[in-house]
Amino acid sequence: MQDIKQLVHYLLRYKGTLSLSIFCHVLMAVFTVISIPLVIPFFQLLFTDSVDKTISKPDSILKIIDWLKYYFIQVIESQGTSKALMLVCGLIVITFFFKNLFRYLAMFFMVSVRSSTVRDLRSRLYSRYLENAVRKQNGQKRGDLIARIISDVQEVEWSILRFIDAIFKSPIVIIGSILIMLSINVNLTLFVFILMAFTTIVIGSLSRTLKKQSMSLQQKLSKMTSIVDETIDGALLIKVFRVSDYWKSRFERLNESFRNTLNRVSWRQDLSSPLSEFLGVSLVVVLLWYGSQLVLNGSMASEDFFAFIFAFYNVIEPSKSFATAYYNVRKGSAA
Repeated sequence: MQDIKQLVHYLLRYKGTLSLSIFCHVLMAVFTVISIPLVIPFFQLLFTDSVDKTISKPDSILKIIDWLKYYFIQVIESQGTSKALMLVCGLIVITFFFKNLFRYLAMFFMVSVRSSTVRDLRSRLYSRYLENAVRKQNGQKRGDLIARIISDVQEVEWSILRFIDAIFKSPIVIIGSILIMLSINVNLTLFVFILMAFTTIVIGSLSRTLKKQSMSLQQKLSKMTSIVDETIDGALLIKVFRVSDYWKSRFERLNESFRNTLNRVSWRQDLSSPLSEFLGVSLVVVLLWYGSQLVLNGSMASEDFFAFIFAFYNVIEPSKSFATAYYNVRKGSAA
């Protein structure tokens, strides 16, 4: 938590540009949610011979799907089925256009914030190196100091991007999609929540040792850099005292240890995305089976079920982003 507070402190220096990026992230999330129920009228006309025109005006503002169907019926009665379908298709195209437009703008503004924050971090580290030069950097080795200003700061850059995405975009999409799912069928939504809880437990278990291994990775990289630095500085002495084999053996052991740790960290990171996708597909298959039973029993309209699947997909994708962001933020914290 302290690492995140320090990161926010640097980000707030560019609150103007950051606010624009956050605003675009929010609008992108809003248009993502809006696009979900728009598929209902389209599939309603595509998979049914006629539209039920007996739907009365909903009595609650929370009945999102009923309101959409009600207004769609009004358009059909006033302009006809063909024009109503053209209107729905046009709304879908416009919605996805603005969704991707704000997605680009969010990334456009974030580039400046991200690069400026990394620049400030490097400048601050370099200033500290100058201030502590007389005191020999408080006993720290030069390799460790060089690794911090080059590789460690770069980890923070990716943490910034994932942090903003996880905080300001994903929650809105997830909450909006869940509200639409609840408005379609409460029981089916609860069933999905149970399956998602299992998925969350499995994915969360992978991150228990990631931060510890990432810190170990950074320490070993610093030690290797220090050995190289000391070797260059003392090359003549190493040759005079004939200890080249000792230094080479020392470096090779540390290099092999670094490789093993890097493999473990990379395996855990790389596993998060395919595992999330596999579990997501498994959930969708179970959802298709359970939902099809509801459609066949007449408990749910087919177009509503398609919208429910679309909404559920929009829950899975941000959840995967959340998992990836969690890994990157923890690795950035270790840096």
